[in-house]
Amino acid sequence: LSDIERLTKSGTLILTCNYMFEGKNCIDYGKNDAYCLLNAVPTAEGAAAVAMDNMKITLAGCSAAVIGFGRVGKLCRLLSAMGAHVTAVSRSERDLAGSEACGYIPADHSALPGIAGEQDVIFNTVPHTVVTEEVLAAMKKDAPLIDLASRPGGVDTMAASRLGIRVISALSLPGKVAPVTAGKIIAKCLDKRLREAVL
Repeated sequence: LSDIERLTKSGTLILTCNYMFEGKNCIDYGKNDAYCLLNAVPTAEGAAAVAMDNMKITLAGCSAAVIGFGRVGKLCRLLSAMGAHVTAVSRSERDLAGSEACGYIPADHSALPGIAGEQDVIFNTVPHTVVTEEVLAAMKKDAPLIDLASRPGGVDTMAASRLGIRVISALSLPGKVAPVTAGKIIAKCLDKRLREAVL
């Protein structure tokens, strides 16, 4: 990336995902709401697939917690449709109300240590260390913890290792589980950005 930044001619339009080149004519489509919302669909499907690959029980009938009720947090809908009992964990009063309105079990982030031990699988979407040693210590030893958050993630991985909790880092799921769909989403968003840049 440093070479691209150094060698790119002044005025060249650079399209990136979640990265900005300082002082360059740069469009970060990764911050685009439409891109993020569309990308949340293959991310949710991929997250469910990762869970199924790492559990000895079905998602149907299991207890699943999703930390963060943002775009990727809409994974709750898919899990619920598959028959899971979903707890939506958030700090936002608005998101807690929204999750309750959707039929999920709302839980404030402060309650996470108390509910972690009830979950058969936990998904984290928050890119800050929210899954602390206290939370990890309360978890079932056979419950996978699937971290969907961007690096550095949201899990105290050193504590997880000490406590024997499986942490599965599941980044870039759209390109891994549905590359054609992921490509179409990028193309659609880039086409709009390029047209806006030219006009």
